[in-house]
Amino acid sequence: MNKSRSLILLACLLVGTVACSGRSSPLYTTDRSASDSDLPVVNRDDLLNELSIYHGVPYRSGGTRITGVDCSGLVQAVFNSVGVDLPRTAVEQFAQGRPIGKGSVRTGDLVFFGKPPDHVGVAISNKEVVHASVSRGVVVDSIEDLDQSMNASGYRRIVRLK
Repeated sequence: MNKSRSLILLACLLVGTVACSGRSSPLYTTDRSASDSDLPVVNRDDLLNELSIYHGVPYRSGGTRITGVDCSGLVQAVFNSVGVDLPRTAVEQFAQGRPIGKGSVRTGDLVFFGKPPDHVGVAISNKEVVHASVSRGVVVDSIEDLDQSMNASGYRRIVRLK
């Protein structure tokens, strides 16, 4: 059991709440008017460190491990490691969190491409995204460059960073 899950379980035992399940369960919403305070809190450094571990990992269709990942497998694995459960596919991930505009993108947001979304990455700034490229593996690219070649389909805020 990883450290964050252990701490959550310990907190649940100490508080005695029945709702705790031993892992964090984000409060997802598709409501544009929802505030970030409704989203799970994740440590920014933990998220960025986890993303950096995957840098250079080869692309593997259906992959979800450090030995090979596809785009949504990368997103799922990285967020799972920081205590946030996400579904497996880009289309399912697109239904999570809350929609944001391109001008609001910041570190930790998901960036989707294609219609329907068939590619996803994690923004590391308002200009760059980490994603699993079929030809190059896990890399950092410009959101603008990917938008021009793959057509961005939307942006979702999944977590609130601290």
